[in-house]
Amino acid sequence: MEDINIIIIDDGAFLETCCSYFIDSKIKVRATATNVSGAIKAIENHKHDVQLVILDVDLGNGRYGTEVVKYIKSNNIPVKILILSGLVHEAGFVLPFKGLVEGILHKNEEKTLIKRAVQGIAAGRTGFYSPECVDILINRDFRNFYTLSEEEIETLHRLSKGFTNSIRLAGYAVICHLAIQSGIILQDIKRARYLLPEDIPTNKRNEKSVYDILFKDFSTISKNIIHTKYWSILSSVRKQVLLTGGRTGFITVSALELSPEEKLSLILKRQEGRFRRDILPRIFKELEVESTVEALIWAQEWELSKTYELTLI
Repeated sequence: MEDINIIIIDDGAFLETCCSYFIDSKIKVRATATNVSGAIKAIENHKHDVQLVILDVDLGNGRYGTEVVKYIKSNNIPVKILILSGLVHEAGFVLPFKGLVEGILHKNEEKTLIKRAVQGIAAGRTGFYSPECVDILINRDFRNFYTLSEEEIETLHRLSKGFTNSIRLAGYAVICHLAIQSGIILQDIKRARYLLPEDIPTNKRNEKSVYDILFKDFSTISKNIIHTKYWSILSSVRKQVLLTGGRTGFITVSALELSPEEKLSLILKRQEGRFRRDILPRIFKELEVESTVEALIWAQEWELSKTYELTLI
C-alpha cells in the first residue's frame, strides 16, 4: 500500500493523540493546524500532496470546521474530509456536513477504526459514521430553517457576527434602531458579559456592561427620537416610588418623564428579555438545537452574510 498523506486539524489536546495513531504506519501526517486560519494555510501548502484532511468541528474563537470545508469545496481542492469530533451526537454539529464529507466519527472511537476509515476514504469509499450520528443524517435535514421569520434569520446572522448571547444581541439592536455609528462600540458589545452596571460582580468592576458602552452616545440622542423608535416600550411604564410611611409602590408614567439613564436601562432589559425568552428559544426549537454555538453552525452553513448585509459590521 502506498503512503496516505493527511492533515490533522484540531484545537485541543486530541491533536497530539490523533497524530500518535499513525506512527509507524503508511498514514503520514504532513501538517497540523489548531485553528481555521492555520488549517487553510496548511491545506493550501499541501493541496497537491495530501489525500485527506481530518477535521474537528469546533476550532475555537467562535470558528468552526464548516469554514474549512467551504474553503476546500469553493476552491475545488482535491482532498477528502473525515470529521473527527466529540460533538457528533448533536444535530447542529452534524447536519452542516451532510453530503460534503466522507465520514463523521467520534473522537472516542477505537484508533483501529479511525485508521480503517482513513484507509477506506483514501481508497475511494465513503460512509464512515459513528452510530450516534447516523440517525441524525438519515432522518433530519434543513427544512425547518424555512419556518423561521425574517427577524429570526437576521438574529442567526448576528450570532454569526459575534453577538453570541441575548445580552450582546440587545446591545446590537439598540445600535441599529438608533443608528449609532461606531465600530469601536460594536467590538466592545461583542466582548460584553453583563447587561447593566448592577449585574457586574464586585470583583470584576473593571469590566463594562452593555449599558456603560452605549450610554455616552445614547445620552446625545434627542428624547423625541428615542420615544419614537421605542414607542411600544416607553409609551407607558410602571415606575417604583417611595410612598408615605416608607412603603414602596408603583405608578404609571410617560416615557418622556424618565431620565436618559432609566430609558436606556429599560430598553436594554426589554430587548434582552425578548431575545432570551422569545426569539432564541424559537430558533433553537425550530432548528432542533440547544445552544447558540449550534445555531452558529447553522448560520455559517447557510452563509447568511450574503443575504443579510448589516452595514455596521
